[in-house]
Amino acid sequence: MISYDRFLKAIKGVGFKGRAASEQSQSAILEKVKLEEEILSKEKEIKALRHRIWKLKGLNYAAYREQRAYRSYVGKVLINIGSGSFYHPQWTNLDVSSDHYDKMRRGNHIEYNIITDEKLPYESNSVCLAYTSHTIEHLKDEFIQRMFNEVYRCLEKGGVFRVTCPDADLFYAAMRMNMFDRFFHRRRAWFEKTSTPEEKVEPLDYIKMAFATALSQTPILRDENPLLWEEVKRKSKELSKEEFLDYLTNQVEFDINRIGCHINWWNGEKLTKFLRSSGFQHVRISTYGGSVAAPMCDISLFDNTVPDESVYVEAYKD
Repeated sequence: MISYDRFLKAIKGVGFKGRAASEQSQSAILEKVKLEEEILSKEKEIKALRHRIWKLKGLNYAAYREQRAYRSYVGKVLINIGSGSFYHPQWTNLDVSSDHYDKMRRGNHIEYNIITDEKLPYESNSVCLAYTSHTIEHLKDEFIQRMFNEVYRCLEKGGVFRVTCPDADLFYAAMRMNMFDRFFHRRRAWFEKTSTPEEKVEPLDYIKMAFATALSQTPILRDENPLLWEEVKRKSKELSKEEFLDYLTNQVEFDINRIGCHINWWNGEKLTKFLRSSGFQHVRISTYGGSVAAPMCDISLFDNTVPDESVYVEAYKD
């Protein structure tokens, strides 16, 4: 129903002069009011749709706007280490060439091998933002510590380094509580390759696949090496969390032919320790999409690898 106030405003807009107005003028007035009401209704619908998009994208979506996010980063160096298929024109990708990852790449990358290259190809204090996602679980501690050291060297004052990877605390807690139902459905393809029924999969199988994938050719270690499997089971009961995860990952080494395998474990505490050893004084456990740097709030590009199983940590250089 058209409101009286809007009707009066419309009358004024078309020059209505009391009751002497023609029927044609009255029709034009009503048409104008109707159109304005429709526009207002559409504006409300658009606003509601935008709100729904924000909710679907995540709460951090309100913090990210492409046209605003990079205003403070014009001409700055932004790097993604172990970038895989990531691409954004403002970012420089650093990665090692391999058959496994080359087929999924978009755009060019700078060749950087965390194992063999001792230094990042940047001057000290020249990088503004650095990011690495689900890379460090593929490499041993010594190489990650060196890479962290290099990121600290290259970051400018006020620079931000964001790290995300599988959360060992989550997997370990699920193993102890035998609550791996959701993990099986996400990783069904692992076990279907060997026609392994769900009831045969044990909690330790998930831990092995998450942090020591290369320990066997198939997801089920006990079918390939029953003796080692029994030892792993015994160690899981005897050792503390950190000791067991160290023991498990010490059974595997990096293999370029199996570059996609996980051979290391990380949680917030271990990441914080390594980052502080690199020189970072300010380290915080972050959240999905929860970066202090607006560009890294874009969850369509960042933090989008199994976010519900990941840990997020940020470090800031003074």
